[in-house]
Amino acid sequence: MFSDGYYLALGSQFPNAISKHSTKMNKLLFLPFLFFVAFSANGMKGRLLLIGGGSEQTGGWSNPAYKWAVDKSANKRVAIIGYSSPSNFLRDYFKNSLGAVFSKDFTVASKAEAQSQILLDSLITYDVIFFRGGDQSIYYNNFKGTKLAQAVTQVFNSGGVIAGTSAGLHILSSVIYNALDESITSEEAIVNIGNSNITLANDFFQFFPGYIFDSHVAERGRFARTISFLARWYKDKRQVIKAIAMDDLTAMGIDTNQVGEVFGTGVAGIYASAKRDGNHFALSRNNKLAADSIVVKHILNGWKYNFKLHTITKPTTTGIAMSTPLASAQTSTSTILLSASESVTSNKVLINQLVKHTGGVNDRIIIVTGVDTASATAFKTQLSITGATSVNIIQNTASDLSAEKYVRNATKFVFMGNTYSQLVSFLANNINSVGPIINQIIRSEGSILAFVGDNSRFVGSRLLSDNYTGRYTAYENKITTTEGLAFLKSSIVFPAAFANANTLENSACTVPYFMMKDSLAFGIMIDGDVVVKYEIKPDGKAFLSSFGLSPAIIMKNNGTDYAFSNTTSKNNGTQPPRQIAGFDSLYISFTDSTSAMLVGTNLAYKATVDTISVPTSANKFSPKTTISDFTTYPNPNTTYINMNTEAISLFPEGKVALIDFDGKTVYESIELGRQIPINGLPKGIYMVTIWSGQEVYRNKVVIGD
Repeated sequence: MFSDGYYLALGSQFPNAISKHSTKMNKLLFLPFLFFVAFSANGMKGRLLLIGGGSEQTGGWSNPAYKWAVDKSANKRVAIIGYSSPSNFLRDYFKNSLGAVFSKDFTVASKAEAQSQILLDSLITYDVIFFRGGDQSIYYNNFKGTKLAQAVTQVFNSGGVIAGTSAGLHILSSVIYNALDESITSEEAIVNIGNSNITLANDFFQFFPGYIFDSHVAERGRFARTISFLARWYKDKRQVIKAIAMDDLTAMGIDTNQVGEVFGTGVAGIYASAKRDGNHFALSRNNKLAADSIVVKHILNGWKYNFKLHTITKPTTTGIAMSTPLASAQTSTSTILLSASESVTSNKVLINQLVKHTGGVNDRIIIVTGVDTASATAFKTQLSITGATSVNIIQNTASDLSAEKYVRNATKFVFMGNTYSQLVSFLANNINSVGPIINQIIRSEGSILAFVGDNSRFVGSRLLSDNYTGRYTAYENKITTTEGLAFLKSSIVFPAAFANANTLENSACTVPYFMMKDSLAFGIMIDGDVVVKYEIKPDGKAFLSSFGLSPAIIMKNNGTDYAFSNTTSKNNGTQPPRQIAGFDSLYISFTDSTSAMLVGTNLAYKATVDTISVPTSANKFSPKTTISDFTTYPNPNTTYINMNTEAISLFPEGKVALIDFDGKTVYESIELGRQIPINGLPKGIYMVTIWSGQEVYRNKVVIGD
């Protein structure tokens, strides 16, 4: 029954494939059964090769990873398992390109076939077992608790290598997403983690306890889905687990010492709940995901992650740099609303917030739009229905100073349907227009601003270029950023993060990529009817919250080492690397109206606010903040951190803080002395940060022997 004439279905794997992806959206898989595997602090009995999916390529990205599996095996015999007829590629690939002595396809189409003693006797003669892509629910239903599963466990316990790609990856974790119903997307999962399509189990393999695996993470924007799995398991079982989130065209080989080495074009993401406030996951009404801090580590090609020590080892050739964002980045004195969608229907939450919950109902509202005023007119109608008493529309191409009479007494401004270049020109220097007047008002204390849909991109200090909507644009390294309006300093905004299949990879890759590249403190991702609200309280503290069916996703960079992917799928020297960043730590929060996120403190709140011109080709806007280094010593230290005399002279007044690796402030003082006491603090990396006016100074220090 299992002769060489039977082959596994290969799914999206093709020889020498040029295309990045299969057109079929493979569902994720599971393999549960009750044969348990030894896993202790000392290591594992066998090895795992976790593959995020995508087409194998002879001589390309898959060679080092798949060869790792062959090289780590004793007899170099490879069994390839699937449930439908395969091509010959994988079988020949392992033998002809990777050094396998023998490779064979096993097509196991039913549970009865998986119970075959002949199959068991055959499989245990191999020391590499590879599960192909496909549908993990079939693997789960047909293989769980069978002799096939027993044989795979026996191979693992004998020191063998168990590998899986896409659906085959999913079944290898101790907690698995078995996709028994319809596959679920990030967009669906974060709205309701109780969704019936989130089907999790822990009754299959137990190769890697305490973890769940996910595949195609960058390609299909699944990072939020992966975190939803963690939340769902916590909700149902009250158990805290972690995740390994594998990008497509990427693999991680985990050895018997629990050290994982990454191969390929993307990253292996390690996700864990930090539980910085309250429970690990707080679920609001209707099971909407809320989490205040998920720690994310991105492990790049050539990097290694020690799962026992939770440490990253990086080669010196990967261009490691340090991202050092502003600690108190958000200091705008405006109230700002951001939405993900252009349609009036999807913006009813924003309209309600703008009219009834921000400022007064009778405040005059100005809508600034482009040439096509149809959407703005519909928006004006809905504002009036909601209760607004005075709404005017101004086109960014207009040159009519007669509008000044009602612009001067407006407090609320809506920006929609503008191109960035037109809006900047209008606000900055159009002759005989009210643009400069509007610019002066919106940059004054107390203004209320709403940015609709694509115009939400404009708000941050960095602005995603117009080509961010192209499919796989990040994969092709084509996305760029320019200076934004900088209402939210040290930030980047990505609207419609999950709604468009064309932008899934772009949102997953480019937000953290540019946060690292440009040392940004925050990345804001919004989707559906979500409205993000930025507001500064009377005490000067600034918060981000959100309203709508979905939570807002806020990424926070507290400062981290980082590098960019420099590996391509073909390795032929003609293909640019993907826009994917590796880093030691980034934090992801899912916020709503009940879980506002503190994003900064304006120490000068209520002071005079300067009028700042918007960026133009001749007049670039830069935030009034500079970052300089100063010296601390000795480094490392265990008793006191000393600051050099020259540094002290820089700070006539201000505040000093010591911030740990998780972003927690462990010391703070308004006295700028020369020493910071550190007795009793845990060993690790810390950041000395000094604020003096709008100047921010930082230095990384090590506490410990």
